[in-house]
Amino acid sequence: MGTVLAVVILLFAPRAEAFVTQYGFGPASTELAGMTAAGPSDAFSAYLNPARLGDGLSEDHRFRATWGLEYLHADFTPITNIVINSPVISGVSGPVVGNYDASVPDGFGQWLGVEYLVTPFWNLTVGAAAFLPLNGLAQLDTGPIYQPSYVLYGSSWQVPKVVLSAGVQPAPWLRFGLGASVNFAATANVDLYLQASDGTASDQRVQEVLTPTIAPLMGLDIDTGFGHVGLTVRAQSVTTVTLNTSASARVFGDLQAAIDFGYLSTASLDFEPWSFELGYRFPELAGLITPMIQVSYQMWKEMQLPEASINNSSQFQPTLTPDVVFQDIFVITAGAEFRIGSVIARIGYTYRPSIFADLPSDVGNLIDPDRHLVGLGVSIPLTDKLTLDVDGQFQYLVPDNVVKTPGDEFGNESGEKIGAPGYPIGGFVYGGGLSISYTP
Repeated sequence: MGTVLAVVILLFAPRAEAFVTQYGFGPASTELAGMTAAGPSDAFSAYLNPARLGDGLSEDHRFRATWGLEYLHADFTPITNIVINSPVISGVSGPVVGNYDASVPDGFGQWLGVEYLVTPFWNLTVGAAAFLPLNGLAQLDTGPIYQPSYVLYGSSWQVPKVVLSAGVQPAPWLRFGLGASVNFAATANVDLYLQASDGTASDQRVQEVLTPTIAPLMGLDIDTGFGHVGLTVRAQSVTTVTLNTSASARVFGDLQAAIDFGYLSTASLDFEPWSFELGYRFPELAGLITPMIQVSYQMWKEMQLPEASINNSSQFQPTLTPDVVFQDIFVITAGAEFRIGSVIARIGYTYRPSIFADLPSDVGNLIDPDRHLVGLGVSIPLTDKLTLDVDGQFQYLVPDNVVKTPGDEFGNESGEKIGAPGYPIGGFVYGGGLSISYTP
């Protein structure tokens, strides 16, 4: 088992988060619209709720694993006839009006979940859950800081993720687990010298350091005698990049004079808030249906803006950072399993409000509409050891209208803000996948 976990770490640990954290991790969670704390036990319990690690395993069946592919596509409402550029952020002489494409790359990747029962004593079990994008190891894009941007879509779909956990069962009615999400922060120093005259050469040096960070998670599972209560607590995790540039440019031919400049830019590429997920799984009713419900509290008030910004430690004007007010939110999820012979069908629904307290009427155009999410899928036994899962998801982003306030980003009445006079938001996200589970 140690070899299996080592391979998982090597293959899947380059960065931090992925779209699985927003829509589900593993087939069952995805089919149930992101159910985590009290969902069915499977090979992805290391992430969903580490307390359920080992549930269903025995001395004769110590191991289980699931591998699958997942795809997501976003189709946002078109944005037309708005200010897309202005003298505030570039060298244009006046506001530039046009259509803006806020689309994001499709999400496409594979996930892997494994569990292994180390010893029957307290049912000590270890597990790992991982996701790796297939259309590029990672597509890191800080996004536009002034133009419209759906902040929780796109790059966050494309960043790998790995979680390692362990769980025990100290009493017949109680399970407990601990885990960690492995994230990375990057710091780069760039020394740059540019020359324009013949007989000279430009030169640059880049030094980058990747620093691993750990975001812990904890899980509980309590058998009440009439269903299970599950709790998953996730600590805040951030994937950051810091770029320190020191540059000099000789742009006046053979003159020895050079233009020296430097700046420090920072970006938060991905952010996951503190999250408290409390769920209840009813006992199977009439041998046919198992209902589940979950309430999650997510602390988005501490979110760091995903855009790259230049600070005011240089001779250049700093980035005009939008004054965004984030809010903590409650997320409601409900779902059910239907057992039809040896086949299990699942369906789930989640409502998640916007992480922003207000629409972006002033500086900046970060967007996150309220969201209704429906998941469904079916689990079909192929043999006594192999099971096929087919899942699908559909999201409805609630329509709304952004109306920009008069004047430019600095309050000059003669100008217009990026995004003026306003634009509609909303759209759809849909996708699905296939997974194979193996239990020897």
